[in-house]
Amino acid sequence: MAPSDRSGAARTGVGVYYLISTAGHPNLGDELITRSWLRVLAERAPDVDVWLDCPNPAGAQALLADAHPRLRCVDTLFRLCWEAPSDDAWEVAAFVGRALDDHGQAPRWVPGLRRFGQAAVVHLIGGGFVNGVWPRHLGLLAALDWAARHGAQAAMTGQGLAPLGEDTVSLVRRLVRRLDTVDVRDRTSADLLGLPEAHSGDDLWLAEMPTLIDAERAAGIDAVVCVQGDQLDGRGCERLTEQCLAHLDRWGADPARTAVLECIPRVDRGIFDRLAGLLPGLQFVSWVELLEHGVPAAAHQRWFSTRFHPHLIASAMGARGVAVPVRPGYYDVKHGSLIEAGSAWHLVEPGSGGVAELEADRPGTLAVTGAQVRSRKLAIAGRLYGPGLPGPVVPAPRADRRLLATAGTS
Repeated sequence: MAPSDRSGAARTGVGVYYLISTAGHPNLGDELITRSWLRVLAERAPDVDVWLDCPNPAGAQALLADAHPRLRCVDTLFRLCWEAPSDDAWEVAAFVGRALDDHGQAPRWVPGLRRFGQAAVVHLIGGGFVNGVWPRHLGLLAALDWAARHGAQAAMTGQGLAPLGEDTVSLVRRLVRRLDTVDVRDRTSADLLGLPEAHSGDDLWLAEMPTLIDAERAAGIDAVVCVQGDQLDGRGCERLTEQCLAHLDRWGADPARTAVLECIPRVDRGIFDRLAGLLPGLQFVSWVELLEHGVPAAAHQRWFSTRFHPHLIASAMGARGVAVPVRPGYYDVKHGSLIEAGSAWHLVEPGSGGVAELEADRPGTLAVTGAQVRSRKLAIAGRLYGPGLPGPVVPAPRADRRLLATAGTS
């Protein structure tokens, strides 16, 4: 199919919009971002078939079925990445490219590969899952490159590419050079690509912030804890628990008005189990409640969080807090990008002594930056999927076929 044929399919509603994310795990941030893009598509292209490629398609279909009327979930591209002969990013990328050219390389997924080949738009939506932490996921960039070479509009938005090994940077730069849209969420990722103008911010800014909030529950909560257990060993979890307790004690937090949030089921519950016996009346907000009702964030609160998207949401609502980056080179980049963008939160090393003083007269400007980033995300949505949401949009500059978002770079 010629490039012009694919572009025409996108404009007339014939063809396929193919999104890629890690929705369905579930993980709060990934689910909210994916839902936000699907809702944009539901407004702009309700009659277009939307295929979501993700590692857990059954879970994603159940979670997101109401977000777009023609949503179907598969795991074709992730299967290709997992099927590659090794974890080496170059080998993964080469295998994905070969399999898309020759379906006999991956015969179990021929129907899915054919469906991918029909896409008018291929869109790797935001998150921090394409980097050196999960090297096989770099094969997703090879799929984007293949789509761009075969006439589809190919885009990646809100990507967090750090960390990347030195031997992988040149591969990633080569794989993104043909894409129509290159948009990343932090300055480190933009620098890795050699495209400083590609830095905008996280894709969660696409959502309207009030739609993510459970204001009623937030009114009954003064302190919030969101601590993961998937990046730490046993002793690390103990030190982080002690650090969290020290902050809650300094803040004079009432246990009955303190809540633990769960972004990933079970993974984020450990801190609640360790604290519940010490803090009678401690509240627990499950991931299901967060997705169905919203995040209980408000300006009067204090937060202690290792998770990135709770930091983004709570800081945007005016809450003060402490961000604890549990994985160097990954979470420090994520949290640091929010502080650079205007969050007034304190960045504190895990297990460190002392308690961060949260000044009431330090409100931060993250919400202002977030509004600018949202404008850029809507401009990208307009480029990929046509006009839709009302309101002023600041256009991002074009260079060749690439749309580069620039909000949040100052």
